[in-house]
Order: sequence, then C-alpha cells, then structure tokens
Amino acid sequence: MKDPADIYRSLVTAGDQMADDAYNYRILEDSTKSILAQLTIEARVVAGSQAEALSIALCDSTYRDHLKACAEASRISERSKIRYFAARTYSDHIRTAEASHRAAMTSGIAT
Repeated sequence: MKDPADIYRSLVTAGDQMADDAYNYRILEDSTKSILAQLTIEARVVAGSQAEALSIALCDSTYRDHLKACAEASRISERSKIRYFAARTYSDHIRTAEASHRAAMTSGIAT
C-alpha cells in the first residue's frame, strides 16, 4: 500500500507547481499588449503613421522575444498540468486498487 501522506505530498507539490507555472504564463501573456503599445509609441518617432509604427513595433526584437517567452511559459504551464493530472490519476488508481483489495478481503477472496 502506498503511504497516503506521500500521495498527498506529491499531489500538493504538483498542484503548487502547476499554479506557479500558470501564474508565470499569465503574467507574461497579460503584459503583451502593454509591451506592444510601448514599442508602438516609441516607433511613432520615426514612423509616418500609426499603422507604420505598429508594423515597426511588431517587428521589434523585444516584442518577438516576448512572444517566444510567452510560448515557452505556456509550454511549461501545460507540462505542469500534465504532471498534476497524471499524479491525480495515479492517486485515483491506488485508491481504487486498495478499495478492491479491501472488498476482496471482506468477501473472503484473497488477491
């Protein structure tokens, strides 16, 4: 039998990691429009129009690097979800196996 405290700790650890990674992703994702707006404002100095300033901002390496960071944070967040749900599924499996074993023992059938 698996120690319930160990299962609990693994679920809490995986859940905490999932929450932290989702938070990190949201912070980056939520700042995307602000970064684009700031770069557009900076590009207005050299651009002839708002549309041109936006095009310059979209091509800026700062913006591209930010988008790459967002994609990486999203990947990390999704992997954390997978680890959490895998741990939860494993916990459910252990609980089901233990319940089946107890039921077999009470009915006189040893497994």
